[in-house]
Amino acid sequence: MLEEAVPVSDLTPPVSALLGQFSEIVTGLVTEAFGGTWADNEEFIVLSELALGNQATTRELTSSASMARHVLHHLIDRLRRDGLVSTAPSQFDGRAVAVELTPRGRLQAQALRASLHESFQDLQGLARAVLRGLDAPPRPQRRGGQPTDPLAVLGLTGRVGQDLGASVRALDLPDVTGRRRITLVQIAATENIRPRDVSQAQATYRQSTAYVIDQLVAEGLVSRHRGRVSDDARAVTLEVTDRGRQVVDGIEAVITRHRDALVDLLSIVAAWPRSRPTGEA
Repeated sequence: MLEEAVPVSDLTPPVSALLGQFSEIVTGLVTEAFGGTWADNEEFIVLSELALGNQATTRELTSSASMARHVLHHLIDRLRRDGLVSTAPSQFDGRAVAVELTPRGRLQAQALRASLHESFQDLQGLARAVLRGLDAPPRPQRRGGQPTDPLAVLGLTGRVGQDLGASVRALDLPDVTGRRRITLVQIAATENIRPRDVSQAQATYRQSTAYVIDQLVAEGLVSRHRGRVSDDARAVTLEVTDRGRQVVDGIEAVITRHRDALVDLLSIVAAWPRSRPTGEA
């Protein structure tokens, strides 16, 4: 059946795609400040703990971030090689290893605090869009009851992301994360969407979008079709497969399950102040 192509201006990203964009932006800022390949939720928590406190033991960080010990040690080793943290026997327990940011690490944390502050201001509209999608008005911010330091919000973001990730993995569905997840849910939400429309809606280069779509097609989550657009029989349109729909439905179910935590987090960002962040000189 031939259908009219959907104008790009009419493409409203679904909640899961908006959440993916939020996560990508925060992840990019953390990765830029503290290196590595692509920061994850556990790293958000560890860096937040170290930046907000004087020092913490590896045992405390493992517990706080719910990380495997060897994964934490790999992270700490990298940060130490980069001159961002130092380690020493704990003054309270000689058997424990204490970790703290070096002066250089604190400068990087301060830079991250400032960049997160600016980004949270820019992300207010996105946060409000997610709240609308969740059919939830922003929750009132109680004085003294909400984190005002961007690095504290980073830690909260990591914990919410951890819970969401654990619930998605428990579904025993293909592991679709990052840009692939954003693209999959965008295709699922829009009938007869073209690859170029996906690229424009996400403000990404067509080549990178095409690469992601190729991956989703290879995994059997998306299919390509021709002849479905009335004014251009050669146009390629995209559609999720039954397997792809299972993944999208599973993600949406997880978001619904964690709705309260998401509303708490996004309400903070939606009402982010214009004043300089706590801890900034």
